[in-house]
Amino acid sequence: MSEYFGASLRSETLEVLNRFFKLCGARILEVGTGSGAHSLEFGIRGAEVVGIDVSENSIHLVKN
Repeated sequence: MSEYFGASLRSETLEVLNRFFKLCGARILEVGTGSGAHSLEFGIRGAEVVGIDVSENSIHLVKN
């Protein structure tokens, strides 16, 4: 399992992403980014990710 800021993505989710989506070179807009865990995983796999969230605390957390 991948962990970031205490959040984790289940290995099954990562398997689905890797199997059905070509993330390398993809451009992704994540709405409701929260802790940024998904954005990080997408970025690790080569995607260009922009995350937005209504919570200023979430944005601050992800930027740091």
